[in-house]
Amino acid sequence: VEAMLDKRMTQVNISKALHVGERTIRTDVQVLRDAKKRIVVYEGPRQLQELDPAHRAMLEDTPEAFCAFYSYATGKEVPSYWLRKDLDEEGKSLLELLLGPEDTMVNIPPRHAKSTVVAVYCAWRICRDRNIHIIWGSKTEQAAKKWGREVGNRFLGRGGKLAKAFGEFRPEVAGEDVWMPLSGRFRVIGPESEDTVSEYTLQIRGLGQQILGSECDVLILDDPTDKETADSEVGSEREMETIRGDFFSRLMPGGKVFVVGQRVAEPDVFTRLLTDEDPEVPQNWVHINMPAVIDEEK
Repeated sequence: VEAMLDKRMTQVNISKALHVGERTIRTDVQVLRDAKKRIVVYEGPRQLQELDPAHRAMLEDTPEAFCAFYSYATGKEVPSYWLRKDLDEEGKSLLELLLGPEDTMVNIPPRHAKSTVVAVYCAWRICRDRNIHIIWGSKTEQAAKKWGREVGNRFLGRGGKLAKAFGEFRPEVAGEDVWMPLSGRFRVIGPESEDTVSEYTLQIRGLGQQILGSECDVLILDDPTDKETADSEVGSEREMETIRGDFFSRLMPGGKVFVVGQRVAEPDVFTRLLTDEDPEVPQNWVHINMPAVIDEEK
């Protein structure tokens, strides 16, 4: 059928030539058209000097670059609350604390786009350095799957805006052990170090889920608790043991920690982390306790 179409034969003539019904030919033609729409030219990772200047500028280590990247990836602006400088004693915005080296804890009410900002942050860090290893912990496996899909498919998926700008992230042939965003983990194509080949670039895991690999450069805890757990002494202690043993034990020296979530009780995992003397838990937190404000996502 494709060869006959190339010869500019009509669908009626193709039907007669092949002795099949016109409906069958129409279906075949539609299948061919749909297939051509899905064809994507595979481009591997691009070197920094190969990038369009506007795209290269998005990878600079500045809040302005991240804001440009966020807008490019989502079609929206970074919520203004993340840019306020009156929440930190040193006058840094939440975004500056997220991008900076400080181990930061932010207690934030719902509907402040925190998980979306964190998801874009992960994509941005991966675009800047494909050797990076990020572990993102959440309370539930369901949340892990949701945000794994968001980062792996929406932002870094094949043929997407970021892939076109920075080169593909998903391997052209991705085995089940490589690209599993729906399971909360994947490894991008292009790491330069042989030591990183067997490690996942990003793992988003619910508390209690197995974490594969050994170490991470960035550790994120996003809403790691709930009121039911916080109200239970046994549940709270088990939760802290999991966070210490499964998450903080994997952070490499000099790694970045960002903990964000809504306070649910007093005490809860946030206050426990702030006072925890375990050597693997940060001791010099920058802590921001944000009051409830108007819904920024609306």
